[in-house]
This record gives sequence, C-alpha cells and structure tokens, in this order.
Amino acid sequence: MTTIKYFDNDGFLALCEPSTYEGFIGADWTLEQIITLFNERMREGKLVVAYVGQDDAFGRFKLRETASKRPAVWEHTMPLKVEQGPVSFVTYGGLSMVAQFNDERLDTQTRDLEPLTELAPGNYTVTIRRLSRRRSTIWSKFGPLAYPLHELVVTPGRMAEPPAYFPGAKQLVPGLE
Repeated sequence: MTTIKYFDNDGFLALCEPSTYEGFIGADWTLEQIITLFNERMREGKLVVAYVGQDDAFGRFKLRETASKRPAVWEHTMPLKVEQGPVSFVTYGGLSMVAQFNDERLDTQTRDLEPLTELAPGNYTVTIRRLSRRRSTIWSKFGPLAYPLHELVVTPGRMAEPPAYFPGAKQLVPGLE
C-alpha cells in the first residue's frame, strides 16, 4: 500500500492525468466558468475533483484497491479514465493557471507533486475517503503538525457514474442548476 502526500491551500482535492488535461478558458475566466469546466472534465473522467475546504485538502493518502473497514466521515466517488499516465494529484493553483493561459500545461505545474503508482490505461472508479475527525500528529521543523487521515481507493474495470456536480461545487457557486 502506497502513501502519497498532498497539500492544496485552496481547499481542493484533485487528480488527473496532467499530460492530457485540457482546461483553457481565457484570461478573464470567472469562478462559474471554472466550476463548469471542472464538472465537464469530471463527467468525462478526466478530472477527479472535490472542494473539501482547507482543513481537509492536505495530508497523507493511502492508495488502496478496496476500501478499508474503517468508517468514513465523508467519501466522494467519481470516474477516472487513464489514457497514458501517470496520474497525479494536482492543485487548484495549477488548474487555474491552465484555465487562464493557453500555453500553460498542467504537467509543468505538477513537478513537485507525487504521482500515483502507475495506473495502466483504462477505466477506474476513484473514491476519496476521510477516515477520522481526529488528526494524526507528525513532527516537523515547526513542531507538531496535525493532518487528516484519508484513503484513496482506485478500483479498475469500470467508471463510476459521475455526480451532477463535483462535491463542494454548490458550496462555491450557490444556485448551480
């Protein structure tokens, strides 16, 4: 079982295949436009994305093929289609740069992020699970840091039915229909 570290200041959990992601909107994109784009890419299986808030958009994710028996505080399931790999966590900052600049590529934004173990081309169901309200403590040069406990369950073979909107979208843009 692999453990992946991830951090996003903007409160998003997102992963995709950075080398194939297309997300240009324009220099003056709006929040509504980028949320609509994220929803389109999620339904296509090109982007797994959830807005979970800054308290949950970081930590260590255990990569698994089946969910553990531990109860989840919350979980979000979405489809993922891998064309060539690798698949990596991506940040909202990287996604927004690609949305704003036509010549920006997401794979140049993910150099410092850990890729998932190599996923073969094909269809997957991805479930992000927050396992505990409690946080684990790790020590850093700044003293003890607490991080949430997560699982990333990647099941090969079929793509999950996508939700109407990615988790948290209506929290960001009230009134989405």
